[in-house]
Amino acid sequence: MSDAVVFLVLPFLAAALGSVLLWLWSRRRRPVEAGFQEQLRALAPDERSRPHPQPSGIVRLDDAPVEET
Repeated sequence: MSDAVVFLVLPFLAAALGSVLLWLWSRRRRPVEAGFQEQLRALAPDERSRPHPQPSGIVRLDDAPVEET
């Protein structure tokens, strides 16, 4: 393996390994709260509620005027 390939690949592998180790270390230090999922579900909108239909806001321009009664 040439020196150029080692020079390019070795820092990449070291950075990837360091990122994985840091992720594992920080994950171990921070316990997950038991009620966190319930808090998220309470804040989420109800799945059964549908959005109210909104008017499109498009106005047709016809040649003949429309009479309102």
